[in-house]
Amino acid sequence: MPSSQHPGPPAGPRAASVAPAQLLEQLEQGMAGRLQPTLAATLQAAARELEARRAAEPAADRLADQLTGLRILSRYVGVSERRWRKWFARGFNGWPQPPRPMADDAYALVSDDELQSQLVGQPVIEALERRFSDPLDVIDKRLWSLAAQLGGQVRPHNPVAPRHVVEAFLHAFPATEVDAPLRAGLLRHFERSVAACLGDAYAWCNTLLSEAGHSLVGTGDYALLMAGQPPSGNGGGKADLWAEHNALAPAAGSTWREQPGHKRPAPRRTPSDAVRGNALRQRMRGLRPPSPAERRAMRLEEFLAVLSLLQGEPAPALATEGCAQRLRVRLAEVAARLGIDPATAAPAPEQDDAVELVGRLFDDLVASHALSDQAAARLSRLPLPYLRLALTDPYLFERPPSPALGVLDRLLRLWDANPCRSGAETELHELADAVADDIAEHFHGDEQVFARALEQLEQVLEPLQRRAAVAERRVGQAIEGRERLQAARAEADRHLAERLRAPMLDRVGGFLREQWRQALVQAWLRDGAQSQRYADLLALGEAVVRIDADAAHARGHAVADALLALEAPLRACYVACGLDEGGSQVLLAQLVAELANPDAPRSPQRFEPLLEGGHDPAAGNPDEPVPATVGQRVVRTLDDGSAQALRLAWRSPLGGDLLLVNAHGGRELLLGAREFARMLETGRLRLRAADGPVEDALRRLEAAPD
Repeated sequence: MPSSQHPGPPAGPRAASVAPAQLLEQLEQGMAGRLQPTLAATLQAAARELEARRAAEPAADRLADQLTGLRILSRYVGVSERRWRKWFARGFNGWPQPPRPMADDAYALVSDDELQSQLVGQPVIEALERRFSDPLDVIDKRLWSLAAQLGGQVRPHNPVAPRHVVEAFLHAFPATEVDAPLRAGLLRHFERSVAACLGDAYAWCNTLLSEAGHSLVGTGDYALLMAGQPPSGNGGGKADLWAEHNALAPAAGSTWREQPGHKRPAPRRTPSDAVRGNALRQRMRGLRPPSPAERRAMRLEEFLAVLSLLQGEPAPALATEGCAQRLRVRLAEVAARLGIDPATAAPAPEQDDAVELVGRLFDDLVASHALSDQAAARLSRLPLPYLRLALTDPYLFERPPSPALGVLDRLLRLWDANPCRSGAETELHELADAVADDIAEHFHGDEQVFARALEQLEQVLEPLQRRAAVAERRVGQAIEGRERLQAARAEADRHLAERLRAPMLDRVGGFLREQWRQALVQAWLRDGAQSQRYADLLALGEAVVRIDADAAHARGHAVADALLALEAPLRACYVACGLDEGGSQVLLAQLVAELANPDAPRSPQRFEPLLEGGHDPAAGNPDEPVPATVGQRVVRTLDDGSAQALRLAWRSPLGGDLLLVNAHGGRELLLGAREFARMLETGRLRLRAADGPVEDALRRLEAAPD
């Protein structure tokens, strides 16, 4: 096919100098050299773990046996490395044809140990494949063009895929030589060690293939490559395919390099009913810096491959600069390692919109919350998973919140103003740390990671929140009971003062100060100040004062009639204060005897107030407005400058006082409405949004000035 009609992909600087077979050898040697050291690192990590467990459990014989076995393996690590290298090289033998069975196991039955090793290794393989799915997809498509040059007839397997790496490890430590528990532990440590290396190894592999001129090839491209060539025995067949004079043009959308004169496919569009998400993305397009027009737009699979590699690298602090700009710099650095030249390729508009939106969201969350250094470090790892999700889920920012935003919201609540000064605060902080680490390490496109994280948070938080709710309810009830008692005493003191204005008999004054006032307090608490019982007691007090006045003026008939009418209420008042029938009868008889003597001395009466501290809770205004609602989170600035998250748990129905409790429901502050407002004005208290930190941040982004 003439090159004038189908211009091939431009060759990299090494395309003309490296033969396909030599390139394949470089790929094998380079990947093996980068991954083989993980075997020794695995043994060292497993030894450290076993030694620590042995120190904690000195009587555990199984740990001693495993440690002995591990020391023997470490002594002969060279043998294991040779086995690993031999099995890893098997994937390259005869490539691109599928690997043939090894000579020594062509007809061997699979033993129970081997079946068990496959079961043990499969979860590790699947986890690594999920984690590096996007870089592997890019490598696969580059390998198709290399396979075409080497005469491949079918879609080639990927010799550097996690399956080959893990299977080589299992053959390096066979089940016949390593017992099952030790082998499982070694595999667990190997997964961690190799995962830390695979990102850089796959980036190197991509760069090597890219520099050799192997761009992405789609399925249709490979079929055309195979169909358009003479049989492999024909001289000059597939080996000349990528020569300058006979290069096959890549199919539309299947290469990272633009075709001259080819119209770029329309960008991905989010569904039209994702109203809020579309509006946010469109707003970000007006706020982000423009992308140079001469650079081509990266395809989604390219961008996701870059994200996958970037996710495995250490994250810089979010506060050092704008998150979106920092993401762009790091994306460009990793893209260059993948063979995507930042000078000629840039994120597509919808990708850059997502970068700007996620970056500004995390900038807002950092700026509006009091995070510890540990929390900030964990939060700095989360923009990449949420950026991936923003690209693949158009409904991420719609209402009701998705599980991913629900997780982020709960993490911010657990981290915000958490000084870890109590066991409950430390437990909540550690829970958020663990969930954030799990998302950063394991989210590679599977949205169930967020659903599982949300379920984990709710399962752990539900009993903690239930205990805190019980504690704060008890605190609120105790304060309310105290306030009601104080209010009842204050009301009784006022009524007593009104009735002791004139001089009277000491026996009458004593009854009013003791039994009558106490009965008033009880009636207020039990039935309320508007009840009939309370009104009857007030009338009883007025009647006793009138009887004393009539007795002072020698109105014996009126005194006798009144005492007969009040005998039952007086007796009930004595009994209500704890006296038995005999005691009440004695006191009543003494009262009647003194009232029957018009010459008995009368004097001004004094009393000690029942109200403690002189503060009447009912003097406050429960309807005085405050800029907070019960249940809202409040951040308190402590004397040392640190912050503590509190919760407005209760407001007094009597005086309007506000109760602030800590993470485990314990009382921290009881403030009047005006004092609460003053502390907000001075910054000693800061309100958090009632509907959560993420929703509050999104609202600010929606209202951001152009």
